[in-house]
Amino acid sequence: MARLTRTEVTHRLGQDPSRWTFLGQCYTPVPGHTRVCAITLKEPTACFTLKPKVGPGRMTVSPESFIYFEHTNPDLYLKLQTGLMFLRLRTQEVAAAVADQERVNRLRAAEKKHHSAMMKAKKRLQAYRKLAPEGNLPESLVALTALMDQAAPKVKESLALWLEQQTTALEAILLPETAATLAQVTVSAAPAVVVLETPSAFAPIPEIEF
Repeated sequence: MARLTRTEVTHRLGQDPSRWTFLGQCYTPVPGHTRVCAITLKEPTACFTLKPKVGPGRMTVSPESFIYFEHTNPDLYLKLQTGLMFLRLRTQEVAAAVADQERVNRLRAAEKKHHSAMMKAKKRLQAYRKLAPEGNLPESLVALTALMDQAAPKVKESLALWLEQQTTALEAILLPETAATLAQVTVSAAPAVVVLETPSAFAPIPEIEF
């Protein structure tokens, strides 16, 4: 886009650039907004509100138009650049706060799922020991206890990911073994059926030769 002349900028603002001042209002436009920069006539990446030094009126300009005030209105140009710097800092702070909240939400969700998986694992072990109080654990339950005994990382930033991975590993062992392990234990723990052979009340029939 070719650079506008001072006359063209004046026409679009309604007054010479030197006659404007910064209202102090700047913000990042939300999606769907209808404002356009008074100078570039394009959708602004950030909105800065100007007002005439004398008289009523408001104009919205974008950072892309600041260059037209650099020499025509140095004081306004400095204020706009300062406002842009603070807007970017504020945007970064908001983004950081949102990211922090997302991390907290992820950690809480991971802790909740991990607690549920640990409770299921403990019940699985208790059920097995109730049916088979003695003897070695099957491989699946040995792997389960090994996972349950692992210590969580001390680095807080790694905790959510560790909990998610632990929960996935626990569920991978718990889900397919629910029926099979307990059914196997139930069968092996059931008392054996003893079949008694009782003597026949009748004497055996002798073989007959023809």
